[in-house]
Amino acid sequence: MKKNFGDNLKAVWNLIMKHWTLAIPAAIIGGAVGVIQYVVNLVGSTAITSWMTGSLLSGSWAGFLGSLISSLVGSLVLGSITYLLAVVAQPMLYGMANDSINQGQTVKITVESFFKYLGRDIIKYLPYWLVVTVAFNAVAVLLGVVTLITIILPMAIALAAVIWPIFNMITYPIMLNENVSLMPALKRSFQTIGKNFWMVVGVSIVLGIGVSIASGTLSLILGWVPVLGSIVRGGIASALSLVSIFYSLVVYRDARDGV
Repeated sequence: MKKNFGDNLKAVWNLIMKHWTLAIPAAIIGGAVGVIQYVVNLVGSTAITSWMTGSLLSGSWAGFLGSLISSLVGSLVLGSITYLLAVVAQPMLYGMANDSINQGQTVKITVESFFKYLGRDIIKYLPYWLVVTVAFNAVAVLLGVVTLITIILPMAIALAAVIWPIFNMITYPIMLNENVSLMPALKRSFQTIGKNFWMVVGVSIVLGIGVSIASGTLSLILGWVPVLGSIVRGGIASALSLVSIFYSLVVYRDARDGV
């Protein structure tokens, strides 16, 4: 990688301006997640209110316990759907962004293309997601619980949780564009980012600040509206996730092409 700090920011900005319509499917998925989350919160709060009111007024514990359990099960099911949507959204968005960059023009956005990218890339994404996200978080939480009474190790875990996504940021782009399995891609990502760590961190911080300001501003304007607020917040978060996707693809392509 030979691009400097400013060139990286400019490259990401140019991609956002050129392929901004990719934010539409991202916002739709995020909005759907927001609706489900709103329903989950509503169902959960209704269950608790019903249980408390019933126990105080009628004393029919069996009936209210059944109502509570059914409501909690419903919340669990809806929460699982929300998480599933968030997981499958990533390979779709990555695929659309990657093909748009490779083709030099934004790919056509249709319902069919959603399933096209999901079907094509989910097999590559799942092992990446399981190892890079799920396994790492599980180990971090376990170590954090076991060593709760200490100070140094939890701080180290917290630091690793910040640095880990940066070091593996081009792992999935490598897997997506080349016939490379997870572990070799992860190794290459660590080697590439390690050589350009501070520049990547700097650009990531600036992009993160920009995304936070944009998200906070839009959420402040529209996020307070009941139901609509949940849709807006979910849509904004998902649409702005394209910024990190574009940057990871920029870093990958520059490293691959020696730019």
